[in-house]
Amino acid sequence: MKKILHILLGFAVMIVILSGMARIYSEHRAAVAFSVTFIPAIETAGWLGNSESCIWLIIHVVILSVASSVFFMFHRRRVKMLSAQQKELERSVQEKNLMLDALQHAMDEVERLNARLEAENIYLQHEFELDQNFDSIVTGSRVLKSVLKSAEQVAATDATVLIQGETGTGKELLARAIHSLSCRCERPLVKIDCGALPPTLIESELFGHEKGAFTGALTSRMGRFEVADKGTVFFDEIGELPLELQVKLLRMIQDSEIERVGSTTPIKVDVRIIAATHRDLKAEVQRGNFREDLYYRLNVFPIHIPPLRERVDDIPLLVKHFVRKYSQRFGKNIELIPQHVLNQLQQYTWPGNVRELENIIERAVIISPGKKLLIGDWLTRELSSDERRVFPTLAQSERSHILKALEQTNWRVSGEKGAARLLDINPQTLVSRMKKLKIQRNNK
Repeated sequence: MKKILHILLGFAVMIVILSGMARIYSEHRAAVAFSVTFIPAIETAGWLGNSESCIWLIIHVVILSVASSVFFMFHRRRVKMLSAQQKELERSVQEKNLMLDALQHAMDEVERLNARLEAENIYLQHEFELDQNFDSIVTGSRVLKSVLKSAEQVAATDATVLIQGETGTGKELLARAIHSLSCRCERPLVKIDCGALPPTLIESELFGHEKGAFTGALTSRMGRFEVADKGTVFFDEIGELPLELQVKLLRMIQDSEIERVGSTTPIKVDVRIIAATHRDLKAEVQRGNFREDLYYRLNVFPIHIPPLRERVDDIPLLVKHFVRKYSQRFGKNIELIPQHVLNQLQQYTWPGNVRELENIIERAVIISPGKKLLIGDWLTRELSSDERRVFPTLAQSERSHILKALEQTNWRVSGEKGAARLLDINPQTLVSRMKKLKIQRNNK
């Protein structure tokens, strides 16, 4: 009876073991393979015929099965733990890579801002060294006050401004006034003198260059447009800009993008354009020296500064301003400006405009020993040469007069509608004068 119970218990354990082994089989084929190879060996040995041996066999199988189950359970847990640790490590590495990328980006941005700040400092130091002609705009002229009113109106916008006027009328001063009244006044106004920069360097100055872009480009450098980002670019004497660069300037105005020399990567810039010239750009367009499309891009808000000879009433105000300025600079105490000096200054036509007047007053302050302004003989010489320029010779006047009469009569000399009748002279006399003065219809 005891043996039968042992046998039944053995079979029950076997059923449990087999069901467990079936479950293990699906997860661990190695254990099943072991059982499959082990049981036939048992049958061959004849152990199943002895109940006691069978029980011990079942015990051994149970021990082996439990041991293998425990082993694979711990193995599975270990695999899961290692997998979790691997995922955690991967996540940590990914986070560190992102942090490194962010740090690299921040370092690049700091380097870019440092380069920009350095470029701005160099430019602003250069600007501070420049001698400004005016501390403020000095005028009492209604004409110039109208110009200033227009400048004030356009300053509040981002519109492109084209300032035209003769040399020395104060175009740069007006450009700075427009910038100081604009919402961009916290950023720099960057001046580009198109007439002073060599053609071989002007592109690099405007757009910047990359390292190795040309011989001598040892480092990358920001151009004037990048320095002026969020600010204003002032093109002085825009009419001197080479045609090949006019195309690139036009593209920059249209797309608000530039490309450094030696690079194909576009850089976005936000700048306001103020241009100035003493040339007649319309005439330059007709001659083929200036692009027509660029002219219309610049001529959004044109401002014309009148020459000094058209606002003579400003001369006394400017003289007092310059006398005060240079008296302080040279340690003088000039209080009296004779009326005859002001009269002389107002009679002069000032081809160099305000800049020429400032030079004359600076000289006068230097040579004045006391409190009275002495003008010297410079103005007398200037007046003499100016009078020779202003008043033509008699032959020039006669020739001009005859040409006007001929043009009015469509070059008809005699007859009721001829130039001789208009000039009230004999037709033969007119023909003689025309030959003497070399007046021909095809050579005016």
